[in-house]
Amino acid sequence: YFSYNSNIGIASALNHIARIAISEGFHYLLTMDQDSSISDNLVEKMLIEFSVKPRIGIISPFVVHIANPNKPTKMVLEEVTTAMTSGSIVRLSAFQEGGGYMEKLFIDYVDNEFCLRLKRLGYFIMKLNSVYLYHNLGNTTTRNLGPRKVFPTNHSPLRWYYRTRNRLYVYEKYKLFFPEYVKSDKILFIKDFIKVLLFEEKKIEKIKMILLGFKHYKNQLFGKFDNIL
Repeated sequence: YFSYNSNIGIASALNHIARIAISEGFHYLLTMDQDSSISDNLVEKMLIEFSVKPRIGIISPFVVHIANPNKPTKMVLEEVTTAMTSGSIVRLSAFQEGGGYMEKLFIDYVDNEFCLRLKRLGYFIMKLNSVYLYHNLGNTTTRNLGPRKVFPTNHSPLRWYYRTRNRLYVYEKYKLFFPEYVKSDKILFIKDFIKVLLFEEKKIEKIKMILLGFKHYKNQLFGKFDNIL
């Protein structure tokens, strides 16, 4: 256990522990969030799958969103564009070749950017649907929108700042290589913003932080929010 006595950001923390693991001779790294749990034998089953293709960089489990339960596809092992940090196993040789996680992003879209970078290097990002990660995105609640149920995530205004700034950076960097990813994530952004307007608290604060995230992206201001101001 390492304590930094401050929030250094998820990217810096992951880079630190990955480099320690490499120095101690490990080949794989399981990355977890503190609020996630996993199904039995996840690690053992996922490690087996790394032998399927030598260029697998990351294998992730099927993510069960606790507030909005979903079901996996019929494919046991499928290629995906990005994977969540939590529950994933990273091949450390791929981590080294890719150059590690991008620390200037601090938090949010760190995992997306890392996955896209590995894919550009020819690595596969895979999802094993026979093992599960149980996770709740943000503080997800269930609301009714006519006959449909929707699931606002209730992220804080600060998280909206990071999510806006960093996703725009990722769009710029990878739009020529992964246009479908950029298109689908833009749609996700619009849907989530509508949920903010309709259902979430602190609407004005969140809108202000979204605009500030856009401004800082345009001005190429990155890193920890507190250090920019």
